[in-house]
Amino acid sequence: MYYPLSTQDGHCLCSETDRLPSGQSREVYAVYPAPQSRKVTVWVPLAPPFTEVAIPSGSAPPAPGQTLSPQSASLAAPVIRSLKGTSEGVTESVDEDGGDTRVRLSTDVLFALNKADLTAKADDALRKVAAKIDASRGAVVKIDGYTDNSGNDAINNPLSRRRADAVQNRLKSLVNRQGVTFQSAGHGSADPIADNGTDEGRRKNRRVTVSFPRPPLAAPPASSPAPTATDGKLPVIASTRPHFTGVTADGNNFSFAVNALRREAGGLVVLTWTITNETDATKKAEAGLAKEGTLSYSAPGATGARLFDSAGQLRYWPMQDSADVCLCTQTVSGFHSDLEPHQGVTLSDVFFAPPEVRTVNVELPWYSSAVTLKNLTIS
Repeated sequence: MYYPLSTQDGHCLCSETDRLPSGQSREVYAVYPAPQSRKVTVWVPLAPPFTEVAIPSGSAPPAPGQTLSPQSASLAAPVIRSLKGTSEGVTESVDEDGGDTRVRLSTDVLFALNKADLTAKADDALRKVAAKIDASRGAVVKIDGYTDNSGNDAINNPLSRRRADAVQNRLKSLVNRQGVTFQSAGHGSADPIADNGTDEGRRKNRRVTVSFPRPPLAAPPASSPAPTATDGKLPVIASTRPHFTGVTADGNNFSFAVNALRREAGGLVVLTWTITNETDATKKAEAGLAKEGTLSYSAPGATGARLFDSAGQLRYWPMQDSADVCLCTQTVSGFHSDLEPHQGVTLSDVFFAPPEVRTVNVELPWYSSAVTLKNLTIS
């Protein structure tokens, strides 16, 4: 993810932001470090991403309003961040972080309580991991065992090491690729990834993590043509309205529509969706965009949107950059939360999902729950 260049004294080489009157337009600009790719996805605030944008050769003249030149300004170090995609399941969770894959296996599935002997259920999970390692081109596989904070280090540290060793030994027998070196270590209750104060957090912390270079992506299936807008309106591939009761019943005044669910280059899946006020009174949409607690993001907004793959039993979360900024519509600044009667606002999220994931349930954040649209095809 490339961010606009800035000078050493903090001035952005980009347009200044201010309010734009309704019905008017303005040309804006931003100057970036040159990416290696000839095609990029352009992400702008409060709009779906523009994908497959070609970068022409040659130099460009200064943009309207541009006062700083990257050739003459004293520039700060460029900000370029790697991207991470996360999927979570009961047995395994996967982090695709830059060029690395981390598979987090639940020790509740792999082992009996306080034991280091693999269960019968462990074999299916480890065979899937071994297939990923075979597809990888990396020479080193790291296996790290962790516990929750129950007990003490005298118990947790050796237990986590024995469990890591058990996973290592089984993977050695399952991986067919030659030249792979395995490294295992136990860390006890160190490096928790969730709150040890809750049952769910402790469950997530009891894990064995298998890390290796990310395998090359398989070719995605042929995509179908994208639906086109009609009369200036976005296409709708699925829609629904919630049916809440109690204190969140006011959320039933809004409808939800999925406008696009498309696979782009590099394994990215872009979700575009719209919330519409279906009443004859002005309503606030932002109050219902509850931030889910499974992952911590930088701002409220569309961060709680998820894709659920029922075949693989994995739930995909919006991608983040290495500073934990979500690739999704943020609602902190400039978000139009007051929706006039029958007015809508469109949001978007970017996910990393492998090509074999073709049909998903879309789970949209709304209050403390989710609005689900089932069995949607990634086009």
